[in-house]
Amino acid sequence: MNIACILPDHGGRTELIDFAKLHIARQTIKAKEVYHISSEVLKPNGSIDLVARLRLGYEMAKRDGMDFVFVWEDDFYPADYFQRFIPYMNFDFVGQNYTYYYQLKTRSWNKFDTDHKYRSSLFTTGFKVSALNHWDWGAVRSDLAMVDIKLWDYARRKTKAFIDTGAIGIKTGIGKCAGKGHMIKFQNQDPELTWLKERVDSEAFEFYKTLSEGL
Repeated sequence: MNIACILPDHGGRTELIDFAKLHIARQTIKAKEVYHISSEVLKPNGSIDLVARLRLGYEMAKRDGMDFVFVWEDDFYPADYFQRFIPYMNFDFVGQNYTYYYQLKTRSWNKFDTDHKYRSSLFTTGFKVSALNHWDWGAVRSDLAMVDIKLWDYARRKTKAFIDTGAIGIKTGIGKCAGKGHMIKFQNQDPELTWLKERVDSEAFEFYKTLSEGL
């Protein structure tokens, strides 16, 4: 099984992207390829251009004979993240049908589950390369931030599984960001970062704590 990661980089998040690469490197099961779709790979067009970066990463994975692809963003992933997916890679799509988000600037968090019943957030999504053979990239707006909704609408016609990934969506407001969570205050307050500390490893906690103090 050839595993690959697509790391879409919209620019202005160097520190976060570097830390994301460390998260990938420390996985108990290694990715064969990491497609960092940066401004050097795809010239920015002034928008978030997430769909364009995902499409290019997918085309690279298909070209290189990858079997299963993860969309990897600048969020928290446990070291056994890939390993949690291994028993389910016979499905076309695998994800987590609830999401924890943490806002570092406001030190607040929330769990979203009612609107995620049949889908996964993009950062907790993995899929077979072959599952997107008939996906119409041209029908999706190139600057669409909520591409996960479109992707999982398509996934309803495929085999799919939902698992506990252990990942947390980290919102910072740094660089070009997709999604409103980067700017809002979630309902659950965590002024001392206690909730976050209990759910991430020590290295990640120190990184996020330092970021939070500078926001």
